[in-house]
Amino acid sequence: MVQGLPDVAATGDRLATLQAMRDHLAEQIDACESSRDTAALGRLLVDVLAQIDAIGGADGQSAEDRTFDELAKRRSGRSADPAGGGSPGGAQSG
Repeated sequence: MVQGLPDVAATGDRLATLQAMRDHLAEQIDACESSRDTAALGRLLVDVLAQIDAIGGADGQSAEDRTFDELAKRRSGRSADPAGGGSPGGAQSG
């Protein structure tokens, strides 16, 4: 059974509430006939999507965690590169 937005919000689960709000806004945009209202609802949807992404709802990782993982991946790639010589740009002293 699908819960309505007020029921989901009452649970106190922020991610579930944002996801329910996202779905509700998408339905409202789809049914909207006013360009002005569609634009306003679209801005709200973009904001809700950003909040979902920020708390890790899109893929289970927060934006901060994804940044950390990306940096770790780059660093491990550098240390595994024998041609790099350990200095920026691969320059070797000597």
